[in-house]
Amino acid sequence: MEKPASEGLILIGDAAGLCNPVTGAGIFNAIYSARLASETILKALKHGDLKILAEIKQAYEKELGPSINRALERKALMTKNWKDYMPAFPGLVRQSWVAFKDYWK
Repeated sequence: MEKPASEGLILIGDAAGLCNPVTGAGIFNAIYSARLASETILKALKHGDLKILAEIKQAYEKELGPSINRALERKALMTKNWKDYMPAFPGLVRQSWVAFKDYWK
């Protein structure tokens, strides 16, 4: 996520780059990012300072970053090894897809 906020604007969900890069799932992240954004907007309004909106990036990184970063690592593994691992394809899928326990190791 490059810059999810600017003066008077906060991006949420897919617009903020918060979809899972492997599965494309994003409903939870969209809803949760909307909640984080609303809290940040309320804080900015309370203090009368729109620069506070920039804090959303840290909130997204803290709350959603670990999950997205894990998926990015798995996507890189899957992409890098796609051609070389055809015999081991089932194992690669288990390591790269969120529904399998190996993904979370």
